[in-house]
Amino acid sequence: MSITVVGLGNLLMGDEGVGVHAVRVLRERLAWPDVTYLDGGTLGLSLLPYLEEAVYLLFLDAIRADAPPGTVFRLSLLDEPIRIPLKVSAHDIALPDLVALLKFRRGEALQAVELLGVVPERVEPSMELSPTVQASLPDLVSWTLRILQAWSASERPPREQRAKGIGWAGGSDVFRCAG
Repeated sequence: MSITVVGLGNLLMGDEGVGVHAVRVLRERLAWPDVTYLDGGTLGLSLLPYLEEAVYLLFLDAIRADAPPGTVFRLSLLDEPIRIPLKVSAHDIALPDLVALLKFRRGEALQAVELLGVVPERVEPSMELSPTVQASLPDLVSWTLRILQAWSASERPPREQRAKGIGWAGGSDVFRCAG
Protein backbone atom coordinates (compact mmCIF):
# COMPACT_ATOMS: atom_id res chain seq x y z
CA MET A 1 0.00 0.00 0.00
CA SER A 2 1.41 3.38 -0.98
CA ILE A 3 0.46 6.40 1.12
CA THR A 4 1.75 9.89 0.31
CA VAL A 5 1.30 12.99 2.47
CA VAL A 6 2.04 16.21 0.58
CA GLY A 7 2.59 19.57 2.27
CA LEU A 8 1.68 22.44 -0.03
CA GLY A 9 2.27 26.17 0.21
CA ASN A 10 4.70 29.03 -0.04
CA LEU A 11 7.02 29.29 2.97
CA LEU A 12 7.77 32.93 2.10
CA MET A 13 4.12 33.98 2.51
CA GLY A 14 3.37 33.37 6.20
CA ASP A 15 0.36 31.13 6.81
CA GLU A 16 0.31 30.08 3.14
CA GLY A 17 3.19 27.71 4.06
CA VAL A 18 1.31 25.80 6.80
CA GLY A 19 1.18 22.58 4.75
CA VAL A 20 4.94 22.52 4.30
CA HIS A 21 5.49 23.27 8.00
CA ALA A 22 3.15 20.41 8.92
CA VAL A 23 4.75 17.84 6.62
CA ARG A 24 8.17 18.73 8.06
CA VAL A 25 6.86 18.10 11.59
CA LEU A 26 5.38 14.78 10.49
CA ARG A 27 8.57 13.69 8.69
CA GLU A 28 10.65 14.55 11.77
CA ARG A 29 8.38 12.94 14.36
CA LEU A 30 6.59 10.11 12.60
CA ALA A 31 8.46 8.02 10.06
CA TRP A 32 6.20 5.12 9.11
CA PRO A 33 7.66 2.69 6.59
CA ASP A 34 4.66 2.78 4.23
CA VAL A 35 4.16 6.56 4.27
CA THR A 36 6.02 9.02 2.04
CA TYR A 37 6.12 12.64 3.21
CA LEU A 38 6.63 15.12 0.41
CA ASP A 39 7.36 18.85 0.59
CA GLY A 40 5.31 19.92 -2.43
CA GLY A 41 5.79 23.64 -1.84
CA THR A 42 4.52 25.49 -4.90
CA LEU A 43 5.44 22.81 -7.46
CA GLY A 44 1.90 22.42 -8.84
CA LEU A 45 1.75 20.08 -11.82
CA SER A 46 5.43 19.22 -11.38
CA LEU A 47 4.30 17.02 -8.47
CA LEU A 48 2.55 14.60 -10.83
CA PRO A 49 5.46 12.14 -11.27
CA TYR A 50 5.92 11.92 -7.49
CA LEU A 51 2.27 11.04 -6.94
CA GLU A 52 1.78 8.47 -9.72
CA GLU A 53 2.24 5.45 -7.43
CA ALA A 54 0.17 6.65 -4.47
CA VAL A 55 -2.92 4.67 -3.58
CA TYR A 56 -3.83 6.96 -0.69
CA LEU A 57 -3.03 10.65 -1.01
CA LEU A 58 -3.34 13.37 1.63
CA PHE A 59 -2.66 17.05 0.91
CA LEU A 60 -1.97 19.57 3.70
CA ASP A 61 -2.50 23.21 2.73
CA ALA A 62 -3.91 26.60 3.62
CA ILE A 63 -7.45 27.07 2.34
CA ARG A 64 -9.86 29.97 2.01
CA ALA A 65 -13.05 29.36 3.96
CA ASP A 66 -15.67 31.33 5.82
CA ALA A 67 -14.36 30.27 9.23
CA PRO A 68 -12.04 31.67 11.88
CA PRO A 69 -8.29 31.55 11.17
CA GLY A 70 -6.71 28.33 12.40
CA THR A 71 -9.80 26.22 11.67
CA VAL A 72 -8.88 22.83 10.20
CA PHE A 73 -11.09 21.37 7.46
CA ARG A 74 -11.10 17.86 6.03
CA LEU A 75 -12.28 17.47 2.44
CA SER A 76 -12.47 14.42 0.20
CA LEU A 77 -11.20 15.21 -3.29
CA LEU A 78 -11.71 11.79 -4.84
CA ASP A 79 -15.44 12.15 -5.45
CA GLU A 80 -15.24 15.54 -7.12
CA PRO A 81 -15.90 15.53 -10.89
CA ILE A 82 -12.90 15.54 -13.21
CA ARG A 83 -12.57 18.96 -14.75
CA ILE A 84 -9.59 20.82 -16.14
CA PRO A 85 -10.55 24.41 -16.94
CA LEU A 86 -8.62 26.45 -19.49
CA LYS A 87 -5.49 28.04 -17.99
CA VAL A 88 -3.50 31.05 -19.09
CA SER A 89 -0.12 29.79 -17.89
CA ALA A 90 1.46 26.85 -16.07
CA HIS A 91 1.42 28.94 -12.88
CA ASP A 92 -2.38 28.81 -12.87
CA ILE A 93 -2.49 25.08 -12.21
CA ALA A 94 -4.11 24.44 -8.86
CA LEU A 95 -4.71 21.44 -6.62
CA PRO A 96 -8.06 20.53 -8.23
CA ASP A 97 -6.32 20.33 -11.61
CA LEU A 98 -3.56 18.11 -10.24
CA VAL A 99 -6.13 15.82 -8.63
CA ALA A 100 -8.18 15.72 -11.85
CA LEU A 101 -5.11 14.62 -13.82
CA LEU A 102 -4.26 11.97 -11.22
CA LYS A 103 -7.81 10.62 -11.30
CA PHE A 104 -7.77 10.57 -15.08
CA ARG A 105 -4.43 8.73 -15.24
CA ARG A 106 -4.85 6.43 -12.22
CA GLY A 107 -8.61 5.80 -12.21
CA GLU A 108 -9.63 3.06 -9.77
CA ALA A 109 -6.06 2.70 -8.46
CA LEU A 110 -6.62 5.76 -6.24
CA GLN A 111 -8.41 4.66 -3.08
CA ALA A 112 -8.53 8.03 -1.31
CA VAL A 113 -7.52 11.62 -2.01
CA GLU A 114 -8.10 14.05 0.84
CA LEU A 115 -7.20 17.58 1.83
CA LEU A 116 -6.63 18.87 5.32
CA GLY A 117 -6.77 22.62 5.07
CA VAL A 118 -6.12 25.34 7.61
CA VAL A 119 -7.74 28.76 7.33
CA PRO A 120 -4.89 31.32 7.29
CA GLU A 121 -4.83 34.45 9.40
CA ARG A 122 -2.35 36.34 7.26
CA VAL A 123 -0.86 35.70 3.86
CA GLU A 124 1.91 38.25 3.46
CA PRO A 125 5.67 38.16 3.11
CA SER A 126 6.96 36.36 6.20
CA MET A 127 8.78 33.13 6.96
CA GLU A 128 6.76 32.63 10.15
CA LEU A 129 3.28 31.31 10.75
CA SER A 130 0.90 33.59 12.61
CA PRO A 131 0.41 32.61 16.28
CA THR A 132 -3.14 31.47 15.49
CA VAL A 133 -2.10 29.12 12.67
CA GLN A 134 0.97 27.97 14.61
CA ALA A 135 -1.39 26.97 17.42
CA SER A 136 -3.45 24.91 14.94
CA LEU A 137 -0.45 22.78 13.85
CA PRO A 138 -1.02 20.13 16.58
CA ASP A 139 -4.62 19.75 15.37
CA LEU A 140 -3.44 19.39 11.78
CA VAL A 141 -0.88 16.76 12.80
CA SER A 142 -3.44 14.92 14.92
CA TRP A 143 -5.97 14.82 12.05
CA THR A 144 -3.24 13.56 9.74
CA LEU A 145 -2.42 10.75 12.13
CA ARG A 146 -6.07 9.75 12.41
CA ILE A 147 -6.36 9.58 8.64
CA LEU A 148 -3.15 7.56 8.32
CA GLN A 149 -4.42 5.14 10.91
CA ALA A 150 -7.75 4.82 9.12
CA TRP A 151 -5.83 4.04 5.93
CA SER A 152 -4.10 1.26 7.86
CA ALA A 153 -0.68 2.85 7.55
CA SER A 154 0.43 1.10 10.71
CA GLU A 155 -1.06 -0.53 13.78
CA ARG A 156 1.11 1.59 16.05
CA PRO A 157 3.64 4.35 15.57
CA PRO A 158 7.23 3.12 15.93
CA ARG A 159 8.48 3.11 19.56
CA GLU A 160 11.19 5.69 18.89
CA GLN A 161 8.60 8.06 17.41
CA ARG A 162 6.37 7.82 20.49
CA ALA A 163 9.35 8.97 22.56
CA LYS A 164 9.67 12.10 20.37
CA GLY A 165 6.27 13.48 21.37
CA ILE A 166 3.68 11.72 19.25
CA GLY A 167 2.19 8.86 21.16
CA TRP A 168 -0.56 6.33 21.14
CA ALA A 169 -3.34 7.21 23.60
CA GLY A 170 -4.18 3.86 25.13
CA GLY A 171 -5.40 1.28 22.67
CA SER A 172 -7.97 3.55 21.06
CA ASP A 173 -8.08 5.25 17.69
CA VAL A 174 -7.06 8.60 19.17
CA PHE A 175 -3.55 10.00 18.91
CA ARG A 176 -2.19 12.50 21.40
CA CYS A 177 0.18 15.15 20.06
CA ALA A 178 2.64 16.73 22.46
CA GLY A 179 4.08 20.02 21.29
